[in-house]
Amino acid sequence: MVVLALALTPDTRHLLGRDAIAACKPGALLVNVARGAIVDQLALCEALHSGHLGGVAVDVTDPEPLPESDPLWACPNVLISPHLAGSGSKASIGRLADSARDNLLRLQAGQPLLGLVQVGRGRQVDAGGSP
Repeated sequence: MVVLALALTPDTRHLLGRDAIAACKPGALLVNVARGAIVDQLALCEALHSGHLGGVAVDVTDPEPLPESDPLWACPNVLISPHLAGSGSKASIGRLADSARDNLLRLQAGQPLLGLVQVGRGRQVDAGGSP
């Protein structure tokens, strides 16, 4: 398993590219809670489709939010969460609380909820309710 939790700098941009992914043990799992641009998403998609990587869980993407047309949505064995992993600071806890409040208000108003994951598809639903 590879867990990324480091700062994005010019030296770490695409740190995990084709060569680094190829050096991973076949079937390895990747977790990225750092910054999306640390991973070359095209190389990541290729490794997932080829089966070299066994799966990936990302709380960050490049760009954010991830457009519906991004190939990462169609990759096998992917879990994409809506950038909520860094919940240690007062600011991030406030963002989590704001998200919960906003979804409660949406629920009461009969509006689509934000940040939903469709079970079995690994796709986040946007504010308009489409995958």
